[in-house]
This record gives sequence, C-alpha cells and structure tokens, in this order.
Amino acid sequence: FDIPQATLEIDDAITLLVAAGVSGAAAALLLMAAHTLVQVMSIGIVAGFSIGIFVSVTWAMANRLVPRTAAARELGYTGVATLAGAALARIGGPGIDALNAGTPELGYRVMLGAIAVAFLITPALLWLVTGTGSARERREPGRTV
Repeated sequence: FDIPQATLEIDDAITLLVAAGVSGAAAALLLMAAHTLVQVMSIGIVAGFSIGIFVSVTWAMANRLVPRTAAARELGYTGVATLAGAALARIGGPGIDALNAGTPELGYRVMLGAIAVAFLITPALLWLVTGTGSARERREPGRTV
C-alpha cells in the first residue's frame, strides 16, 4: 500500500529555519531578562517551538540532500554532529561556573548569548549548503526537501 510523502520546498524550509532562528534567538535573549517562573515558562514555550522546528526541518533537509547510495553514512555523520554538539554543551559547564564565580550570572548570560548567535548562524549556513539565494538560478525548479 502506498504512503503519501510530505514534501517541503527548500525555500519554505529555509523560511521556517529563519523564523525558528529569529524566534529562538529572541527567546534566548529574553531569558536573560526573565525574573519570574511565568516569564521563564512563557519564553520556554517559544524556545521549545523554535527547537522543534529546527530539529524537524534540519533532519528533513538532511534526508533529502544526502545521496541515496550513501544515506546511512551521511545521516550517521549528522547524528554524530548532533551528539557532538550536545557533548560540547556539557563540557562548557565548568566554563559557565567559572564565569559565574567571578561575576554572578555572567556565565549564564554568555551561554544564552552563544545560543542566540547559534540560532542565527544555523539558517545562514543551511542556506549556503542548500544552494539557495545567490545560487538560486543553478538549482532545478521545484526542488523539495
């Protein structure tokens, strides 16, 4: 039996990633100013949606961009990169603690600033990798993710 495939145009995927990047960066920056549990939870909802969009769209793009003959290896690299990012975040913990020891909350502010920057850089990098933007004329019309 046939299961319909959902497709996402690359331009739409990049648009989603830019929206997720901007809202995720805004959430990270707003967390610096949050003082109540309600503020943290409200901002956390926005951050959660942003992260959910990022994860979904980037894996969809990865699945479409890798060659079928090397899909397992290439998607394995994507999984390792995801794991490496999570490990790197945990390794940064002592640095955050050291900054906090010198100036209260400085480590958290640096961490949230780095998260905001990462939210903004990621869509730009994927925009370059997918060949959209200035290379738009070189890609075939109707290319989907």
